[in-house]
Amino acid sequence: MTTDRVQSLTSLAQKDSLLISQLDKEISHATVQANELRARGMVSKALELEESVAARAASQRTSAIARINDGSLEIAHIKSSVAKASSLPALLAHFLCLGFAMSLEVVPALILSGVRSSRRSFLPVVDSNSSASPLSGISEAETPKTAETLLDTNAEILKTLVNQAKTTTPGTPIKLKDFAKNSRIGNLRACAIFRNAEALGVIKKTTIGYVST
Repeated sequence: MTTDRVQSLTSLAQKDSLLISQLDKEISHATVQANELRARGMVSKALELEESVAARAASQRTSAIARINDGSLEIAHIKSSVAKASSLPALLAHFLCLGFAMSLEVVPALILSGVRSSRRSFLPVVDSNSSASPLSGISEAETPKTAETLLDTNAEILKTLVNQAKTTTPGTPIKLKDFAKNSRIGNLRACAIFRNAEALGVIKKTTIGYVST
């Protein structure tokens, strides 16, 4: 049931991405027609054409972006029902890769914390067996909570990137390092988030880096 829901959300996101591309083409075509009308002295009709197409396209674009954002956030929270990674759609696989990337940043911090705790345990004279067990239990209990919190955080960062890409002119460069710096995350996490945004169709990778679509 969960897999069907993910597939449905992914299909909807793809359809909305195609809709946004079609709206961009309609706006471009309307601009060409309006320029032809102006060249023939029909300024009022040209303006009327541009305004009508732009208003309709803006409304549909806003709705499509909202659906994409909501769908991507829902997919990010569907974790417990994942049975086999090979049977998942490509978009959810990206989120699993994102979780792996985050673990590469979390694990060193947990190791350092464990080392400091071990040093403190040697200060008083106590039984080493009795002190080791509670520490290991705490470490095991806190690790999943930390990973889950970071997944929720990255879903919000992905939403921010999607909104940024949609509010810029297609072809506008979006620098990964600048985004990582502004979001206060590492480049590795930023790369994973950018790949998810590319899967949604809001950005694409070119020879000069990522640009909005």
